[in-house]
Amino acid sequence: MPWGAGTYVKGVYNKEIPGTYINIKVNNSTYVNGSDRGYLACPIELPWGTDEDVIKVTAEEYPLNAFKIFGYNQGSPELTFVEEMLKNASTLYLYRLNGGGGKAKGALGTARCSGTLGNKISVVVEANPQLQDFYNVITYVDNVEVDNQVVPKVGEDTITLTKGTEKEGTAVETASATFDFADNKITVTFSNVPEGYKPSVRIRGKVGILAFTPGRLEDMELSGGNKHIITYSEGAPTNGEMTVEAVLTKDKATVLKSHTYTCQVNDDAIVGADATQLVDNDFVIFKKEKELFEENGGDTFKGGGEKTVNEQAHQAARDIFENIDFNILAVPTTDLEEQNRYIQYVKDLREDGCKFQIVLPAIARPQPINYEGVIEYVNRVDNPIVDEQTDLCYWLAGAEAGCKVQNSCTAKVYDGVFNVSAKVTRADQSKAINSGQILFHNVGDDAVILKDINTLTNISAEDIGSKSLDFANNQVIRVIDGISTETANVFNNYFLGKRPNNDTGRAELKNQLLKIREHYEQINAIEDYDSTELVVMQGQKLNEVIGQDGIRPLQAMDTLYFQITYQNV
Repeated sequence: MPWGAGTYVKGVYNKEIPGTYINIKVNNSTYVNGSDRGYLACPIELPWGTDEDVIKVTAEEYPLNAFKIFGYNQGSPELTFVEEMLKNASTLYLYRLNGGGGKAKGALGTARCSGTLGNKISVVVEANPQLQDFYNVITYVDNVEVDNQVVPKVGEDTITLTKGTEKEGTAVETASATFDFADNKITVTFSNVPEGYKPSVRIRGKVGILAFTPGRLEDMELSGGNKHIITYSEGAPTNGEMTVEAVLTKDKATVLKSHTYTCQVNDDAIVGADATQLVDNDFVIFKKEKELFEENGGDTFKGGGEKTVNEQAHQAARDIFENIDFNILAVPTTDLEEQNRYIQYVKDLREDGCKFQIVLPAIARPQPINYEGVIEYVNRVDNPIVDEQTDLCYWLAGAEAGCKVQNSCTAKVYDGVFNVSAKVTRADQSKAINSGQILFHNVGDDAVILKDINTLTNISAEDIGSKSLDFANNQVIRVIDGISTETANVFNNYFLGKRPNNDTGRAELKNQLLKIREHYEQINAIEDYDSTELVVMQGQKLNEVIGQDGIRPLQAMDTLYFQITYQNV
């Protein structure tokens, strides 16, 4: 939350952090989550996607950008759970629990994300058939072309060294030097260097500068000497003859051995695509420091993988979701300890003003949850992909997130890809309702939600006056959460630190809050709203504003009692 928010003790106005603090008082009235719904957060395992950050996708963009975001097309088995959520939710905030693993790499680049999909990436460099001085750099994912960039041709000089005369220098006790010449590189290796002497390589001649790399101390110990490799330094050498000397230095330099070499520079001997002109795409970050990509038959990436899901991954998800506004958080796990952490998470954040609910599968637990912020479901599926208990969580979470404040999920028909086990008895139905659990039951061939409720089943003594059993109805929760959230948003975004706390400023605030209530009445989320009950007044301190209001949420019909009298004519 960017600003302080949450509840307060009535009559005690002692908050230090600026923000909005709202209490719900039960007096035949209750509360809601903004009328703009459809926002769902979910920790999930995916084979590709942004690492250690939120993946945001909307129902509108998903058909067009599924491959770009997830690496798979719409309808792929890997995206079943994403599509289950998007049956009803409008916006998803996903966190990859298995993200942060190995990123596949190739000679020309690195996969943008971790995951096994990275092992299906390849980059092909080929001459452009129409443009003589250009190359095509094409990225493929699982043999599907995802990027094709046309970049200019560039050349790279090479150097050819020809070995010449070898001369022995002055003997220094047992020290010796050997010269190895291969692949146009000169390797000078010192052996038996006496203590106090420093070995080095000296280059004489009119060929410009060649770079040489001294061997590390570890190399010296392993080889029993000191190794120097002379390599081509781009742009430096010129044609001509040079002498390479193996030198030992103590009081003065002593040449152990020398070699002459003829240096021939070959301009643009290697040609290829100008890597510096490439733009990283959705799948590959190119190694542009290579400067030149030679023509190839395909550079296949390797080493991509996923992390094992653990508690740290779930905690990272909770931490990042704390900074996002959403209606429902899906919790597709049957681990008791992990569920308890999410339950405590929703309790803490709801008390701090973040009005959302979580959806999770029912499991055996020592005590019932008994909290309006938790929606628990009973049913399993007969054709699971991952788990018969958790696979239904995604669709139900999407349904609850997408349900409008004036509507209910009661009697909503399941329209996903799973076969929901919904053959239940009337005893099963009564047990679920009394336990505060959502149950799907068969109506014809359909699996239908029996009643849209949460786990609140009784009111404790300390909750009397702040809760009622009406809060067990998720439609009531949506209304109260919505009005609370929109009230906080109006104050935090338009009045906090921006308007004076005088009669004019408070009247303006009241007018804006009144518009929220009128909107909820217009969409049949509340009824019989009395605007005179909305009070906005000066607090005990000059910077404080105190408000109070009364609302009556509407509920959808779910029970009919009807009497028919038989007329015997």
